[in-house]
Amino acid sequence: MLLTLQEAYKKGHQMRIKFLANSILMHLGGRPDYRITVNPAYFMMKHYHTLHGKHQPKWLFQNFMASKTAQELVDSLISERVELLLLPCFVWNMDLQMEVAKLYKEQTRDISKDFHVVVGGPHLTAHKDPKFFEKYPFIDYAVYGDGEKALSNIIDYIATGERSTWVNTVENVNGKARVWPFEVLRDEKYWSTSPYLTQKQFIRDNLEAMYTETGLSNLHVMFALEFARGCMYKCAYCDW
Repeated sequence: MLLTLQEAYKKGHQMRIKFLANSILMHLGGRPDYRITVNPAYFMMKHYHTLHGKHQPKWLFQNFMASKTAQELVDSLISERVELLLLPCFVWNMDLQMEVAKLYKEQTRDISKDFHVVVGGPHLTAHKDPKFFEKYPFIDYAVYGDGEKALSNIIDYIATGERSTWVNTVENVNGKARVWPFEVLRDEKYWSTSPYLTQKQFIRDNLEAMYTETGLSNLHVMFALEFARGCMYKCAYCDW
């Protein structure tokens, strides 16, 4: 008898998680002419869940750059046996991320119905749009606001079936949006430890894998370090 993924997790199988940043190369002038900004969200969410999560998954190397077609990306996801797909959505990659999510769910349906897609990022409107899951039925969860606790809740729920009070999440319940309340992340243990210093080797290995795959070097990479969450100005034209 085949086990469900949840049964497999309870018996020790590690959930396989992949973060597809799909960022773009930016032309900044000078040498090198093009650079890519590394999204640190994956490392921050991994750090939070390592501190607080019940089920400790296998965090695969993230994809940094939008250098492949949606189908090529999905082929890689299937090859890596990704079970939880994380897609940060910005104005420049929204269409690609939704295409990847759709193809991933369609093409893994015969492998397992327990694979899930989580989207986040400033371009999403799921918490304001009750028809979001009618437009994107292949999305299982959308995260808004601070994502660390929200993703940790999702991981543990998928792995154990146990659920506490969720925050900052919009859940797809049979095509309808269930909006969990917003909460600003306040966690002394998390804020007092560095997500970078505690996983230096994991970050280095991620970057080395990107250099090998893309031919870029550290001269082409900028690492985004945010000293504040969000923006105080709330300009109408900005998606941040």
